[in-house]
Amino acid sequence: MDSSVLIIDDNPLDLKVFEAAFNNQGVETITLQDSTKALEYTLKYKPSFVILDLYMPEADGFEVCAVLKTHPLTRDIPVIFVTGSDSLSDATRSLHMGVIDYFHKPVSVDHLVTQVMKHEVISKLSDIFKPVRNEMAAFCEKYKDGI
Repeated sequence: MDSSVLIIDDNPLDLKVFEAAFNNQGVETITLQDSTKALEYTLKYKPSFVILDLYMPEADGFEVCAVLKTHPLTRDIPVIFVTGSDSLSDATRSLHMGVIDYFHKPVSVDHLVTQVMKHEVISKLSDIFKPVRNEMAAFCEKYKDGI
């Protein structure tokens, strides 16, 4: 896997555990405890994924995600929430914001890494088939009124 993951969490132990799990799979990680610097780090390092704690002291995950999802250079980066919150409304709100996955702590780090890798494969397949989809759309547009 040739992607990188930005992990944003105010808990240093969680950061170390997640970082080690991804590094063991050959995934480059960038860790950040200060959620207010999320956009700056995302623009600087251009990660393939952002793993984000939901409740942090400076800016919570909802605020960070909203900033990332509205910025033109970061809006397409997949975001995964990993949180201690077991609130159904938090999970629902997260999915409505465009978060691709939502994990409750304590999380199986192996499962988290697997999900990120799965999303990476899906993204690469989507990129591979993009020209085919574009050709098909052009064909359909050209012959929308019949052949």
